[in-house]
Amino acid sequence: GTIKPASQLIKRRPESPKTHNRAKIIFRMAQRAYQMNQGLLKLPERDGVDGQEQLDIKALLRDNHKTFRRILGSNIRLDYDLPEEDLTVNGDYKLILQALLNLLINAKEAITGDGNITIKANGQQVKEQNHKTGEFRTMRQAVIAVEDNGSGISQDIRAKIFEPFFSTKPKGQAAGLGLNIVQRIMKQHSGSVLVRANQNGTTFKLCLPILQQEVSDTQ
Repeated sequence: GTIKPASQLIKRRPESPKTHNRAKIIFRMAQRAYQMNQGLLKLPERDGVDGQEQLDIKALLRDNHKTFRRILGSNIRLDYDLPEEDLTVNGDYKLILQALLNLLINAKEAITGDGNITIKANGQQVKEQNHKTGEFRTMRQAVIAVEDNGSGISQDIRAKIFEPFFSTKPKGQAAGLGLNIVQRIMKQHSGSVLVRANQNGTTFKLCLPILQQEVSDTQ
């Protein structure tokens, strides 16, 4: 995206030592994100990934608040809305974090000037049917929502945003891999990514199965 080139420019022509140090931090983070995204392109299209462990979603969000703030910059306000309930999932910490970083960068680039981004988390009950047996499974999901008040996404573009290498930016300014990689990560975790957008902004939701919350019933 635009974060890495912008930080390079600030590093060469800093307005102050403080700005220069912040630019170096952002530049290093952008480099790490790029390297990880390149590696994620090699993920197989199947459920399950090595390195999964029990993850406290609320702890992950709290622990990375400063990282998120650095990425977004001073012109964007970041709010949290976290529940009291436990949101423990089975997943790879680095991959879930990368999915969130990709969504935050996407939200940042949708905002012109000052703006707001809110990260919400909650548990939702869903019912799924096994198409082979007809059996229904009731389970709870941890839902992480990233909401922005940017320009939104038009209906025709919304149908393409998860395609690899699709981007609305001029050629050479973005790889068009961020949202495709988010979708790959969710598939690896037996989860999903949902999007809702209008002229007032966009919301992306990461949905992950909560551990030890399944019951089976028939209908």
